[in-house]
Amino acid sequence: MENWQQIVSDSPVKDACAPFYAGERKRSSVGTEAVLNALVLVNYDASHASGALGAATHKALGHLWEQQQPNGAWIWFEFGLNPWESGCEYYGAALAALAIGSAGKGYYEQPSVKAKVELLRKFLRTQSAQQPLHHRLVAVWASSALPDLLTKQEKARFIKEAAKIQEADGGWNLQRLGKLADGDWKTHGVYPPGTLSDGYATGLVVLALKHGGAGPDDKVLRKGLAWLESHEKDGAWPINYPNKARDPQTDIGKFMRDAATAYAVLALAESAKEAGSKVAPKK
Repeated sequence: MENWQQIVSDSPVKDACAPFYAGERKRSSVGTEAVLNALVLVNYDASHASGALGAATHKALGHLWEQQQPNGAWIWFEFGLNPWESGCEYYGAALAALAIGSAGKGYYEQPSVKAKVELLRKFLRTQSAQQPLHHRLVAVWASSALPDLLTKQEKARFIKEAAKIQEADGGWNLQRLGKLADGDWKTHGVYPPGTLSDGYATGLVVLALKHGGAGPDDKVLRKGLAWLESHEKDGAWPINYPNKARDPQTDIGKFMRDAATAYAVLALAESAKEAGSKVAPKK
């Protein structure tokens, strides 16, 4: 946040990240970072102390709105990499909605941002039909924080679609979350060998199910949670590589493993927190 003005300036950026903030990449770099900065800081504030938004978070949200495009979304990285950097404008907008909704009703109903929020809602509502299931599930997740992103019928349809591709072992496979008219996303290897479901897809679907209204007794949700609980090994979860074969022991191979583990842990942590809140306090 301290160097934001340097990044958005027309002057050359003289640091290690210069390639990402120069030429044609600059607009997508700034748009993507504006969303991710706000998402991280809002979630940090929401989980600490009183939940009030700090000065840096307000600044990040201001930068986010500066980068919003006329269609309501943000220009996003396009490196042809699934699941985050290939046709992912909708995915980025869903993450922005999650950040804005998590900032609280007192924030997103302010007169100064209301029209911008409605523009974002319109984009997510009208563009969902063209999106892979992965992106739509992120929108379902975001809809629990920011109301009226999707209709009740749309959320139910997306969740039903996810339920239909639940694997026999109870989890989900990232390859199948990319389903579009021309087929699923490709797979270029799994780790450990023989993996069917993976932690990334299963964690994301479980989060979408929970935030989309599935109750604790929902059979699809329970099977997904059971898969997450039983497939951790040495602090990580199985993963699918959707772009090219990776050595899972290298830094670039561990990147996707980290993403899978993060989603798995987040889904399990939310479930544990929810279960704990329903336990009656001891007298």
